[in-house]
Amino acid sequence: MSTVALSNVFKIYPGEKGADITAVRDFNIEITDREFVVFVGPSGCGKSTTLRMIAGLEEISRGDISIGGRRVNDVPPKDRDIAMVFQNYALYPHMSVYENMAFGLKLRKFPKAEIRKRVDDAAGILGLEQLLDRKPKALSGGQRQRVALARAIVREPKCFLMDEPLSNLDATLRAQTRADIVTLQQQLGTTTIYVTHDQVEAMTMGHRIAVMNQGVLQQVDTPSALYEQPANAFVAGFIGNPGMNLLPGTSKQGAVTVGNQPVAGAASSVEGAVLVGVRAEDLVLSSTGVQATCGAIEVLGSEVHVLADLDGGERVIIRQAADRPRPTLGEAITLELTASAPLLFDAATGQRCDR
Repeated sequence: MSTVALSNVFKIYPGEKGADITAVRDFNIEITDREFVVFVGPSGCGKSTTLRMIAGLEEISRGDISIGGRRVNDVPPKDRDIAMVFQNYALYPHMSVYENMAFGLKLRKFPKAEIRKRVDDAAGILGLEQLLDRKPKALSGGQRQRVALARAIVREPKCFLMDEPLSNLDATLRAQTRADIVTLQQQLGTTTIYVTHDQVEAMTMGHRIAVMNQGVLQQVDTPSALYEQPANAFVAGFIGNPGMNLLPGTSKQGAVTVGNQPVAGAASSVEGAVLVGVRAEDLVLSSTGVQATCGAIEVLGSEVHVLADLDGGERVIIRQAADRPRPTLGEAITLELTASAPLLFDAATGQRCDR
């Protein structure tokens, strides 16, 4: 069983004058055999640090990490039976594609026949058969990325660890390679942990997604559950393209208002300030509703995003079909909330309060 488990894991760096910096705080997750889990969050949230602790490249400060049921806190990276794919590919420039793929197996003194078989099998899976004699400098970015993946495959590890492996590719190649990695993981069935700051990658690749912010695990769930039932305002605003609009509102005796407008379908036991979560497609231009000003318009082919500024300065996004009438920049507009059951978050804590 290639499970990976983190229990109460901390990473604390010593700071100046005793002011320690906690990069990862009390991280708990269990990743099951053959599962594809994505760590996602903004830059600096601790996701790569967490991955490096699993790999053994960063020492953990507190807690326990196990791989395949074995505690690996003090096990060197080379003995953890993992393979890591880096953002910068980390290929040896003086070696051919074949030599790059075979290098790790040679260090482990595998027989030449076994090395040849594993390299040929991986090259066949990733379409690298015609490139085995080339040096990395003769390859495109996408080809180099496939070589890095192939080098991980030949190891036949318990777990793949991938640290933003697509960030150096252009948008079209990134989408294509994203699909290739998903297909590859399904084919091999290897437990995979994938780090990205791109929530679109996370939503389209992972069986489950672990959302992080400021070193804290915010929520672990399936893509659909994160989108439909975010646990807090951060997850709501981060997941989705665009993220959920969070309108400042007030809850009083169970009734919720935004500005002076009642919000239909919203009810909360919390009294006071709340955030009303509404997806971009559930906000429409109307003759009655919340007052705003058109701040920008983004034309995206079949749809248009209208970026509107509320009277309090908050910006929201309205998604509408391209053939719908659209306002002009600076025009005063009115927004109607059409969601049948908007999500509510406590304005002070950010936690969901409509559950």
